[in-house]
Amino acid sequence: MYYFWFVVVLLMAPVALADEPDFIDGYGRYFEVSADVAIPEGTHFKVAFDVAKTEVGEFSGAINSAARFYNMHLAHGVAEDEMTLAVVLHGAATHEVMNADAYRNRHDTENANIGLIEALISAGVRVIVCGQSAAYHEVKKDDMIDGVEVALSAMTAHALLVREGYTTNPF
Repeated sequence: MYYFWFVVVLLMAPVALADEPDFIDGYGRYFEVSADVAIPEGTHFKVAFDVAKTEVGEFSGAINSAARFYNMHLAHGVAEDEMTLAVVLHGAATHEVMNADAYRNRHDTENANIGLIEALISAGVRVIVCGQSAAYHEVKKDDMIDGVEVALSAMTAHALLVREGYTTNPF
């Protein structure tokens, strides 16, 4: 009899694990709040985060906001497939899409945002860099973290995202 229940538990384990939300671990810390504004069931969030300013070698709270949005909504019942997120980087923030070697060679320090950007991309968040800013700052595609997309410009990226139904969360 015990063997029967042991087998049942083992067979159910993958199902239970599959139902757990896939948080962006290590990033996107949020606070529990008692919210008066309910998130209606079936809400699909399409949000673009605009990031133009960062400090060389510093962790970016603006980029991390995308992870916070993702994690806090997962924790409050919004399914992963009900969130479509993008981060559009331009201006000084363009440097944050540089891979470890390119960033270190350019700034003589580590890129504190590589892990965050890789985690966002792994979670299905689009990370888009302004091509105009990349050209101005001499950041080539080969210098970028794998999975980063290049748009003609940040303006173009936002215009296309708006056409797709995204709202913009500016910083």
